[in-house]
Amino acid sequence: TFSSATFSIPTGTLVLIRFSSLTIFPDSYYNSIPRGQTRRLVDYTNAHGTKCYAMVRISTADSEPSFSAAYLRNRMTSPVSSMAMQFRECSLGQTDWTLTNVYDIALPNDLVFYDKNPARMRGAVVDLIQSDYQVRNFRSDIADHVLFCMPPGTGQWIANAATGHWRSQYNDRWCLSLSALVHELGHNQGLNHAGESGGAYGDWTSYMGSVV
Repeated sequence: TFSSATFSIPTGTLVLIRFSSLTIFPDSYYNSIPRGQTRRLVDYTNAHGTKCYAMVRISTADSEPSFSAAYLRNRMTSPVSSMAMQFRECSLGQTDWTLTNVYDIALPNDLVFYDKNPARMRGAVVDLIQSDYQVRNFRSDIADHVLFCMPPGTGQWIANAATGHWRSQYNDRWCLSLSALVHELGHNQGLNHAGESGGAYGDWTSYMGSVV
């Protein structure tokens, strides 16, 4: 419950709002919210606790992401600003993430060979990781969630993930965007978009609104 208040804030001011408490509803609550309501958890309410994730930097014979695997690791583990820190802040310390590995995988063929299709590249990458790292079960042995960083040249898209799924993928530099990472992993945790005024991404106060 929020009490109303009026503030005068100068244009251009960055405002950080902190809440002193967070109400946690039982699992049954999330499954009873009417379809279409924003920021709901759908059949997947294990959103709290410590989770592990792996990142996969994918390059082809003619294209590679605009950042190195080392830079990606440093970005994700920065003590100043990281994806895990964003989740801890938003969840009031109830959700944390641990990076297990950054896989730097070079596919032997060019983009056209894979039809410039991220799904085909992901399939080839999974096969390589399983063979090169002696991974028997990619889904369970790598991490709770896997983030694929695609090379440029696969189209004009930003990032996407399935709700309640283990996978998310990012178009080149968007793999470095904390807002994009939190948004897509929010989908993996069961969150839909934060809409407002009829727009699916309309609530810009939430990471589940627009990421740009």
